[in-house]
Amino acid sequence: MTVLEISSARIPDRCLCEIVRNVSGVSWHDCDERWPTWLSAVNSLVTEIAFMSISASYYFAYGSNLDTADFDRWCGEKGYGTGLLRKRSWAQLFDHRLAFSHFSCTRGGGALNVEPYPGGMVEGVLFEVDPREGWEALDRKEGAPRYYQRVPLAVVDQDGEEIEAITYLVKQPKHRHVKPTDAYLQLVQNAYENHDLELDILNAAAAGHSEPITDAIFIYGTLMRGQCRAAHIREHGVQYVCGAACPGSLWDTGSGFPGITFDSEHTYAHECVRGEYLRTKNLPALLERLDRIEGFRGFGKGGSLFHRRLTTVEVGGKKLRPAWVYVLANARLKSERIPSGCWRTHYGLAQSHFDHLLKVYARCEGKAAELLQIMCRLNPWLNLEQDSFGMNTLKELLLDGTITEFEMVRAAGRRPRLW
Repeated sequence: MTVLEISSARIPDRCLCEIVRNVSGVSWHDCDERWPTWLSAVNSLVTEIAFMSISASYYFAYGSNLDTADFDRWCGEKGYGTGLLRKRSWAQLFDHRLAFSHFSCTRGGGALNVEPYPGGMVEGVLFEVDPREGWEALDRKEGAPRYYQRVPLAVVDQDGEEIEAITYLVKQPKHRHVKPTDAYLQLVQNAYENHDLELDILNAAAAGHSEPITDAIFIYGTLMRGQCRAAHIREHGVQYVCGAACPGSLWDTGSGFPGITFDSEHTYAHECVRGEYLRTKNLPALLERLDRIEGFRGFGKGGSLFHRRLTTVEVGGKKLRPAWVYVLANARLKSERIPSGCWRTHYGLAQSHFDHLLKVYARCEGKAAELLQIMCRLNPWLNLEQDSFGMNTLKELLLDGTITEFEMVRAAGRRPRLW
């Protein structure tokens, strides 16, 4: 950086003098003798100030620019400086999907874009951009604004924080699949591996198949089986539903519906919320419907009653499964914490729910005893006296959470009961 470039950063002489003294320990009058020392220190500080203060936005990269070595090589060839991108963290862009949707003359085949898609997810990296020429270089490399355009979008970083970032989208998308060249795909695959991103999503897009990250939702209140809003779920072709649990705290809002929170401030040790894990044939349509019901206005938009988040749910056994869940967005709605973590228990509906399940899977005392025998064999830790086997014991174990609906279904050798 030259003295002219330092002055262009608009740092007053008095501040510059303070930087010199504090960083290098050199007085202003001695600067002639130790010019290289303090100039190097000032260069470094001015660069940091520029990154932190002049540019308030981040760049979300999802394609070839994930390979910063390739980007630096291109910058060098075009007369730009290197190191214009600094990695902040990996991030996720929800309700979008990767697509090789247009032909790139530069790449000789399909090039990446992201398209809106409810329930989809794109993994990428958040970069801080050098404000002096970083955005100019990105615009030129991406062919903006002629072919690609800068678009502000909300992404979620590795700490779960929602951040506004700039990304580049095709200006006139064709919504078709254009096969990428092996060289271009290999470049992006290597970058994904270097940043520890999910390769399956990229490879599916390269083959022309883009599916939601999960086809499941975790529900825990009035959308569950037997509840007042269950009809909204039935209309969208449920393929699978079963009792499940999710770490978090459950709250009664005082308005006839509950809400879940994940924040550590209000989540007690080993606390979980009991609800239902369901999979549907048409997740995008169901999410659009539930977004309206739950008052979720979209990622990066304020004023939502609930936020939609991706979480992991325990359905049965040791496997955790990804699922969408609606989380309370307004802290003022947390009227009363529900210690049991179960909406049905809170309103005295758990017994009738399990009575219904027992009629479906057990039917009689003999069948209940048979199921308990099978479950004891599958779960050695379930230490029960054989003379206690029966309907009442099975019901008590379900009520206190010792056994799950999934374990009962598995013992019965049947699929979970749908609506």
